[in-house]
Amino acid sequence: MGQAQTTQKIRFSAVFSEQDIRARMMAQFAKAIGKDFTYEGFYGGVLFKQDTGLVALQRGHLEMSNIAPQEMPNQAPAWSALTSGCLFRDFAHLTTFLPPISGPG
Repeated sequence: MGQAQTTQKIRFSAVFSEQDIRARMMAQFAKAIGKDFTYEGFYGGVLFKQDTGLVALQRGHLEMSNIAPQEMPNQAPAWSALTSGCLFRDFAHLTTFLPPISGPG
């Protein structure tokens, strides 16, 4: 008999409602990853209240959150609204997602 495979749980927390277009987008995301992950969406601030998602991520209490750009400077003062599109914990994490930039030629 084979071993039962367990999928990694991804908890997503947001303050927007389940009727929000972003919640519908997360439902599509959940469907796309459903084979490999168990998605749990928490909306309306029921799991983490507004302005607490980033700290929950940093402490490992949450896997994904909808972070408002204005929350970033509270945790990373050098961060700005222009650089908040992606967050990386270190250079190795960055290069996992972005290929190295090569020069001309």
